[in-house]
Amino acid sequence: MLNLIPLLLAVGAMVAAIRQMPDLAEDTFIIARYATHVANGDGYVWNIGEPPSDGVTELLPMLLAAGLIRLGLDPRTALVAIATVATVCVTIIVSRRVPGSSRPPSPGAWLLAILVPYCSSLPILSAMGYGTATYCLLLVAGGAVAGRLIERFRWHEAAGLGLVMFLAGAARPEGVLIGGTLVVGLLAVARRPVLTSFLHGVCFAAPLAIYLWVRFRYFGDVFPNTYYVKRGAEWLNLATLSDLGDYWSSTIAPFALLILLGVGFADRIARRTLALIFVVFVVVQYAFLVRFEFIMNWYDRFEQPVLVMAMFSAGMALDVLYARISETAHLPVRARRGLAAGIAAVMAAYPVLWTVRHALTRDPNVQDKTVREDREIAEKLRDYADRGYTMLVSEAGLVPFVSEWRHIDPYGLTDGAIARHGLTFARMESEAPEIVMYHAPAYMTGVHQKKDWFPGWLRMTRTLREFVERADYDFVGVVPRNGSAESGEHYYVKRSCPDSDAFKSVIAPYVLSGASIDPPQRQNHQNRNNLPDQP
Repeated sequence: MLNLIPLLLAVGAMVAAIRQMPDLAEDTFIIARYATHVANGDGYVWNIGEPPSDGVTELLPMLLAAGLIRLGLDPRTALVAIATVATVCVTIIVSRRVPGSSRPPSPGAWLLAILVPYCSSLPILSAMGYGTATYCLLLVAGGAVAGRLIERFRWHEAAGLGLVMFLAGAARPEGVLIGGTLVVGLLAVARRPVLTSFLHGVCFAAPLAIYLWVRFRYFGDVFPNTYYVKRGAEWLNLATLSDLGDYWSSTIAPFALLILLGVGFADRIARRTLALIFVVFVVVQYAFLVRFEFIMNWYDRFEQPVLVMAMFSAGMALDVLYARISETAHLPVRARRGLAAGIAAVMAAYPVLWTVRHALTRDPNVQDKTVREDREIAEKLRDYADRGYTMLVSEAGLVPFVSEWRHIDPYGLTDGAIARHGLTFARMESEAPEIVMYHAPAYMTGVHQKKDWFPGWLRMTRTLREFVERADYDFVGVVPRNGSAESGEHYYVKRSCPDSDAFKSVIAPYVLSGASIDPPQRQNHQNRNNLPDQP
């Protein structure tokens, strides 16, 4: 009966998260558009009838969603259902099995399993449609199997580990790094190292090679567009390094400390298991993130797999400590269980407080208003989807998906040429989009450009603004995001488009009164006087 409690709490966390989120996240609408095209037989394409373009980092969740859409589910339900099942399964695996030990988990490890849905962002990310939980599920399954292979050798488990890590690589590119690193790690700590590493390596590398070959034939590249878009200009991204340091010290560090404490008291098998999982699944994966800009890192989603694996390892460490206390201290059973649970509670205090603070600082009324307004604009623009118009908008998710327009992503997430070579005037002139929109600081009188935005994004917005200033476009206004004048969607409409007045009337009711594209001394747009009256 007690084993049902983590399951029920995980389901409860998911229900609360789904009720809190009004819609998919901006990024996951990109997944929804791809999945819809795949489900309808149009291919892995962004715009129907055009060459394939891989703008999805989370490929496996997208393909699973496409299958559910094919069966009749709507895209949001499909994505959220997959993520919900994965979140619950992560909790079940952590609560039922601690790797490297034949004993049932200690009360402390069981408590950590409860904390997975409440100290991580998995439920809220799953409610937003992200595939983070699917990737975490494969990592946890891989960690559990790796722990068993250190304890004893079984050929089907070694082969299965390779397949699991291949699927992890299909869920997120980091999974390929983890699977490859495990080949070396198992050589050092497995029960039968050479055979275990060989079976894992073959069953991991063989499907991976086929997968990469298919990707190259289909897309012309083995990397998704997101790799080229989000990688930093330097190998060591100092801004990301600072963010990673803050997150480690505030959230990961308590679990890392507990893991190191467990290593000190563990026997040989448990020590090897802890070391393997901590180094490969936590440290190596965390170090990999330094290469990329943390743009669109909603609810710390890039760090969540590391946090979950740190919790997973900490559960084993607690099991080790509990067993050592049971063997050496003559304490009543209740006292021993209370001590183990107390250690878990102390170590989890930081992430618990962080989660509570994060929940209290979210203003659903403000954030939901942004989603609602973007959807209303997109639904009105959908009436013109069959006229062959093109939109060039940086928010590549909700508006393109709902409006069903042909869309060019100026940031390059869904456009291979832009991802690799950047946004050019020649490309924009050849596309001649009817609507241009970019997300940038909403300049008010006397407010100058912010300096703390991501460099790649700032370059894109400057290029777009220079293009519309030179070309045939009217500035419609700034639609604020999250209720702040500091951030907004800058809309422009092609002046020569036959439906330009209709587009302006769709957008104008949502613009921020008094917003301009720049401080007054640089304004050269007189066409604002031609806009329809706002209500």
